[in-house]
Amino acid sequence: MDPKTGMIDINILTTGLSISDRKRRIEASKALMDVIKSKGKITTIGYHTLFEAFKDTSDTPISRSLFDDALKVLMDDDKLSMGDDRKMIRIC
Repeated sequence: MDPKTGMIDINILTTGLSISDRKRRIEASKALMDVIKSKGKITTIGYHTLFEAFKDTSDTPISRSLFDDALKVLMDDDKLSMGDDRKMIRIC
């Protein structure tokens, strides 16, 4: 069962994420991409700088884990890449 909706969600068994969590991650990644686009034609941005900008532009509280999830979605879509030190994010 999805603890947020109380509904049976088979996706939790197959992917480990409920539909509502997956939807939240996708929405957060779209909002994060909007923040990046608002910065103009940049090629890199600092992890903490982007996190603070994302928190400042959001109407809802943004946790570090939600931010990291949104980054992961964008990296999986080849829109961003991040170095091993996790200090700088490169926009693809």
